Amino acid sequence: MSAHVAGHAHGPVVVVRSNPDTAYGEIVIGLDDYHAGEPALAYAFEQAILRASTLRAVYTWQPPAHAHIPASAHDLEEIHAVQCRIAAGVLLGGSNIRRFR
Repeated sequence: MSAHVAGHAHGPVVVVRSNPDTAYGEIVIGLDDYHAGEPALAYAFEQAILRASTLRAVYTWQPPAHAHIPASAHDLEEIHAVQCRIAAGVLLGGSNIRRFR
């Protein structure tokens, strides 16, 4: 159910397990490169600190549709490097996102 909600939401989503005995587990945040996610990221950091928990940030991206064609002009290693810089920028703060592009 929570995956369905998160996949269709138009804004930040927080999923909290209903088991109150799990107060110190790992906290996972899905990142994107839009400023709309900054409140969710701040909340995840806050909760990780309060609970002395590990915070795992997950950032995914999709290569261009024709990236695997040999004659393609896309350099997957460069695209991956750019995406890693974008994710690092998100974690450092929203103002850094544009700088990495």
